[in-house]
Amino acid sequence: RAGSRPFDPPEIPDVTVSHRSTPRVTPARAACVLLAAGLAACSSFENLVGGDKVDYRTVGATRSQGLEVPPDLTQLGRDARYQQPSGGSVSAAAFQAGTAAPAAVAATVAPKAAGDVRIERQGAARWLATSLTPEQLWPQLEGFWKERGFTLAVDQANVGVLETDWAENRAKLPNDVIRNT
Repeated sequence: RAGSRPFDPPEIPDVTVSHRSTPRVTPARAACVLLAAGLAACSSFENLVGGDKVDYRTVGATRSQGLEVPPDLTQLGRDARYQQPSGGSVSAAAFQAGTAAPAAVAATVAPKAAGDVRIERQGAARWLATSLTPEQLWPQLEGFWKERGFTLAVDQANVGVLETDWAENRAKLPNDVIRNT
């Protein structure tokens, strides 16, 4: 009998739901966290220990000459074109009648030659020319760079190549594992 049978609920499939609240720790995630913490620790450790930056201006610095300005820039005269007239009239006609044109001043230019050396150019390229032979000039060039504290990486007088290393001041850098390896 269909009516006398108790009510059977419909079948519900078995679904397992995980209610995990914390993410799973994998070796890859742990390695990423350790790497990030290690990199952050390097910079904070440097600040605690010393963190001195190399001061290129004071350590081993030699006094050099001041900035040399070309003569034509140091001899500029005052230009009265933009000064307000001192009289009571402020019209353009009165201003033009009262001022004379300034006399032209001959401009002086930086010298193109100093002693035995002169500047030559072709287009945008410029170079120094001299009457000295390469045998006379080469020791002077070497002395110039060495006098300024540069070490010569390449010194080939027979082909005319002279290269310097980078000028670095490592006076305050610590001797740690990385520098010693």
